[in-house]
Amino acid sequence: MNWFYAVLLLGWLSFLPVTSEAWPFFGGDRKEAEEAPATNSTKRYHLLIPDKASEKELIQLFNAKRVVSMELQTLSLLTEEKRQEIRKFDGDLFKAFSVSESGNYRFDPKTRTIYEQVPKGEGAGSTNTPAAGGRIETTVVFEQRVHMQLKDDAQVQQFAALAAGKRVTQEEVQVFNRVSREKQVEMDQIDKSLKEKFSVSRDRNYWYDTKTMRLYEIVDAPKRGALQGQNSL
Repeated sequence: MNWFYAVLLLGWLSFLPVTSEAWPFFGGDRKEAEEAPATNSTKRYHLLIPDKASEKELIQLFNAKRVVSMELQTLSLLTEEKRQEIRKFDGDLFKAFSVSESGNYRFDPKTRTIYEQVPKGEGAGSTNTPAAGGRIETTVVFEQRVHMQLKDDAQVQQFAALAAGKRVTQEEVQVFNRVSREKQVEMDQIDKSLKEKFSVSRDRNYWYDTKTMRLYEIVDAPKRGALQGQNSL
């Protein structure tokens, strides 16, 4: 998914209206709840909303959670796409320049040399320094080893493009992760408000009927065999 269109989508989601007279709110697995056959679930009375002010607040919270949930899903898809791009960059870098995704490298354009930075010394590579409060600060000491010297400008351009592409994509993932954390905090606050004001659990699914102002919980329909067993007792 193109990042530009994803940003437009995230902005558009915040303006989604709630117009139906009876509508579901999926607190748990939204995809599973939407795809579940109607015969596998039923509604159980949960709460009578006492007035229009409370109804307005409930709908606002439900709608806010729906939007944030869709935003989190979009961010998750974007993050996975970017991680796939990073894996592609890693594969190309290893194939062309034997650069490992777990390695630490530096490129010197003047000498066309790729250096690998490795811990200094065999079995060592770190120093322990006393710090305030009795703490010990560990500093890793690296040394540079020549990994590969590129032979021409074409190789330099190829390596620079792959390395820069990977770095930019990693920064995009960091942005998506930061936004996802912010959205999760927002989601937690919405869940807290729903729990405190309407006893709504974050891992359950609900249905609200605006005509009767009744809130229902969507639960699994009793199995016929279970009902027969209960009747036989």
